[in-house]
Amino acid sequence: MSDENHIEHQADRPKKGHLWPAPPCQAACPVQTDARQYLSLIARERYHEALDVIMEANPLPSVIGRICAHPCEQACRRGQVEDPIAICHLKRFVTDKLRISDGQVKVGLVPQTKGKSIAVVGSGPSGLTAAHDLARHGYKVTIYEKNDKPGGMLRYGILDFRLPPEVLDADINNVLAVGIELKTGVNIGKDVDFQDLLNDNDAVLIAVGLSASKSLPIDGVGLDGVHLAIPVLEAINEGQSVEIGSDVIVVGGGNVAVDVARSIRRLGNKSVKMVCLEARDEMPAHDWEIEDALVEGVEMHCSWGPDKIVGKHGRVSGLEFKECTCIFDEDRKFRPQFNEAKRNVLPADTIILAIGQAGELGFLEYSGVKVTDSGRLEFNHETMQTSHPMVFATGEITSGPGAAIRAIAGGHRAAAAIEGFLDERAPVYQEPLAALDSVPEHIAANMYKTPRRRMPKVPDEERSTDFKEVELGYSEEDALREAARCLGCTAGAFVDESKCAACLTCVRICPYGVPEMVGDKAYMNPRACQSCGFCASECPAKAITVDLTEEHLLALQIGLDTLEAEVAHLGAGPRVGFVCQFGHAWGADRTFDAEASMPENVRFIRVLCPARLEPADILNTFENGAERVFVTICAENYCHYKTGNGLTERRLDYIRSILDGIGIGGDKLVSYQIGQDTSLAEILKEMST
Repeated sequence: MSDENHIEHQADRPKKGHLWPAPPCQAACPVQTDARQYLSLIARERYHEALDVIMEANPLPSVIGRICAHPCEQACRRGQVEDPIAICHLKRFVTDKLRISDGQVKVGLVPQTKGKSIAVVGSGPSGLTAAHDLARHGYKVTIYEKNDKPGGMLRYGILDFRLPPEVLDADINNVLAVGIELKTGVNIGKDVDFQDLLNDNDAVLIAVGLSASKSLPIDGVGLDGVHLAIPVLEAINEGQSVEIGSDVIVVGGGNVAVDVARSIRRLGNKSVKMVCLEARDEMPAHDWEIEDALVEGVEMHCSWGPDKIVGKHGRVSGLEFKECTCIFDEDRKFRPQFNEAKRNVLPADTIILAIGQAGELGFLEYSGVKVTDSGRLEFNHETMQTSHPMVFATGEITSGPGAAIRAIAGGHRAAAAIEGFLDERAPVYQEPLAALDSVPEHIAANMYKTPRRRMPKVPDEERSTDFKEVELGYSEEDALREAARCLGCTAGAFVDESKCAACLTCVRICPYGVPEMVGDKAYMNPRACQSCGFCASECPAKAITVDLTEEHLLALQIGLDTLEAEVAHLGAGPRVGFVCQFGHAWGADRTFDAEASMPENVRFIRVLCPARLEPADILNTFENGAERVFVTICAENYCHYKTGNGLTERRLDYIRSILDGIGIGGDKLVSYQIGQDTSLAEILKEMST
């Protein structure tokens, strides 16, 4: 690296404690959830703190942990080594583990201190998020929902096998608990005039979503047996009867179409086919949803466009379609082209149209809020305002169909816009993050491969028999192993140039060859650094800090601070174990299991990696009263950090020589290799005697 580039990098990088650049997972998340931080907390079994990190950005964690499109995983740099981290599944694990998904209320009432009120029309993810933000900041917020229950399309558009209603209720109850008033069964424009909302509030937010299905302008749509997707989903969700035959065609290739098809399969012995314009690799539905539909017996007929619905005696008898040769023109505008000569007819007694959604905005007539010819709101993205200065908008009614996490991001932005409006200042929006780019190839090639933990599911042959949730959730062991795969991107080493002595220790010690000498100072490339902290523990000048290891040092200090009290309680020195954050998840008899029956004279101190321990850390343990000390070291094929196990063994040998020299005895410091079949209970038993 040239001196010029080094100067540019170091000048741009903020001081320690700030993210520069951002972890790709966080930058890709529409609400910028700090996934790296909560994965690190999960790996150390600090689940309550992990939930706090998640809920800081996302007020619906149980929901999003089940249905998120997880763009964070598409950006995950672990994907360059093998599979990306299962970030979404781990979010769900935390909410299930802490019973947030079961209805445990996490938040408390927030006083209304602002003296201003906001009405929110619609209780989908965007409206709930905006209401939550505003209520937490002291505003009086009332949500108006036309249906009997809140949730919008989360409730009426997503079936129980993907999102159980009790899980949705749990998250909504947490949102409302801050002090939001919810009025359900209120149809604005009929039960309450929109003008009354304007008169009674300081601002109004429209968050009604796209709750109406679009039809097709083709012959036969008026025949019996033709249905629109959203009313079908709503009826199934409400347990109402739907006139569905035994031979069903779903028209459309999006997520709603897939949900309809999978739902119909669960209504009994029904043949379900999907027909869509798109080729298989062009379908807008998520790949994993399509794969689930195929597993559950849904047939896919791609690259076909409906031409007319065939009927007999006033009822559907089939669908005639023609080959679709392309979807977009050269300007990437939606303009399907067809081969009129290539046609086909599929027999059917029921056809469900899932080709798009629209908003229901009739309540805005005469309100001064303008609606475009396409049925969307006239909307200013910079201010989040409609054509009426008091009326704001968010969600799919402004952006079109999309993922729930994107709707949540819109809700945050709308709340910020309303606050700015009411305070007569410019809104403060979340700024986009610049993401760290890819892992250098030579670094990725040197990383140990650790497979992604697969989500347990209901057996394939049982899935379409009922509406029970298909994905069963991670076990604790799965979650710990999966969280430990995180690379800790951008939390790596930072050199204080005023202290760097150019001794080359970091260059020699780094298992990934990251440090470079630029002039007479060391430089750490954040693209390549894996945040192991080995350089920091070896640096004689203490010129290197590692963001990810700061909490390791805090846990270490807390553990050491308690030893004096332990000595007084036991009347003798305890036996202290330094346990690897990553290694303990590999053992068949894991740390959190062993702790439940841990002998009274044994204590654990969790560390990021034992190679991060400095000689002074272990010597201080003895000085503070420990009688014996043991350290767990990952076996060769299980070490999260390349060569970390060898470095630990070497350093422990050095510390033993010191202990021999000062009369304590090197035999008081014991190491144990941790692998797949290690029994920590046996280690504890041995250490306690």
